[in-house]
Amino acid sequence: MQIHYKNTSFLEDDIALWQEFSEGSELAYEHIYHKYVSELFRYAYMVVKDKSLAEDVIHDVFTDLWSSREKLGKVRSVRLYLFSSVKRRALRKLKKENVFSDFDLSAAQPSPGISASFLDELIDVQQKETLAAKVKKCLAGLSNRQREIIYLRFYQDMSYDEIAQLLQLDQKYIYNLASKAFGILRKSIPPIFVVYVLLIIDLF
Repeated sequence: MQIHYKNTSFLEDDIALWQEFSEGSELAYEHIYHKYVSELFRYAYMVVKDKSLAEDVIHDVFTDLWSSREKLGKVRSVRLYLFSSVKRRALRKLKKENVFSDFDLSAAQPSPGISASFLDELIDVQQKETLAAKVKKCLAGLSNRQREIIYLRFYQDMSYDEIAQLLQLDQKYIYNLASKAFGILRKSIPPIFVVYVLLIIDLF
């Protein structure tokens, strides 16, 4: 198949990139893949808790994406569409494999666009380790759904509206679950540190 791409400046514009992809551009398809594959794999892995299954999920999602490109039409958010596709495929894999999975944050990495230098100025290494231990203990007591929301909100930097769309749940319900989760965390560590600890410390 011959690669065509109308305007390379579109590489920075997801919607324009998606349009090029839907018209058959292999270059646009490859760019979408490389832009999102790492965070999609981490999300798939945390759902299925198995590296091979997660790899299968990503392979299936992108294979289906290319084969059905002409039928997909426009999307409001390429990133949200891909996360939703991974979620659906991962759940089908679990059902097929008859595997039960607790949502696992062990592969989570903070969103690269978020700076945590503020916390670095406030606490030393020993304090970070103490806080991390406390947060680990709290996270273990959260529900799978609460841990998933924390991951999407603070490690993938999604809005509550995007999380609600991805999980197909009411936004108010999502917000309430998140509030309860942070309420539990705030009981163990000072409120000012909660978000920053989640973002910079290797908790898992």
